[in-house]
Amino acid sequence: MFLQFEKWHGAKNDFIVTWIREIDAELLIPSLKRQAPRLCQRDGSSIGADGILALHVEKDDEVHPHQLTIINSDGSLAQHCGNGVRCAASSVLRRHRQSSNEKLEGVEFQVEGRPMSAQFFLASDGHQYPLVSVEMGACAVGAEVSFHGAVEAELKKAESELNIKGLTADWEAAEIGNPHIVIATPDASTELIRKVGPFLQKSEAWDGMNIHLVREKEITDDDKRRSGNEIGHSISELYEVFVWE
Repeated sequence: MFLQFEKWHGAKNDFIVTWIREIDAELLIPSLKRQAPRLCQRDGSSIGADGILALHVEKDDEVHPHQLTIINSDGSLAQHCGNGVRCAASSVLRRHRQSSNEKLEGVEFQVEGRPMSAQFFLASDGHQYPLVSVEMGACAVGAEVSFHGAVEAELKKAESELNIKGLTADWEAAEIGNPHIVIATPDASTELIRKVGPFLQKSEAWDGMNIHLVREKEITDDDKRRSGNEIGHSISELYEVFVWE
């Protein structure tokens, strides 16, 4: 069986997007899970991606899928992915525009049994594809997060074993369908996330983790212009974030 696919990215989080008939899902989803590590490989031998998005429809000519399956690059299923939902929604918008002149305000899918919706907002600069906002649900933060108690111990271990200072000064645990650790540090950089990210992600204290290093950034005139064009209002704070998923 041959599958057509598209390639989308949201904030450089990129995905292989394919549309499948529900009648074929029982066969195709397990197959895509097995093939995900090879299909997502970035060594030049395959497509390369952070994951695979499968949009489920009843018929080939249907343009509004009812379900989204998110497959990680290692073949596991994801319960949530904001950028993945944004990319899937953009693919739906593309198909909708090919078949209808009616405006599409947003979309909703089932993801692992949970409804997730995305809304479209046309950017003031007139881009063909608008900004996509995803309803992520309420985020659990702090002591209400199940793994909160283990985070500080793991951060201290990272400081010691990686010889890095400042990881325990300002941090928080968060959960929004998947787990996150947010660390505020003026030393946040690409080089630092490449050390800290894998170390914390592979900890035996949890089954996978998303790591974010955050530092405050000075707002430039260009940032002010972009915020006005892209989100329609000015900003008073700006942060640079380095992510390891």
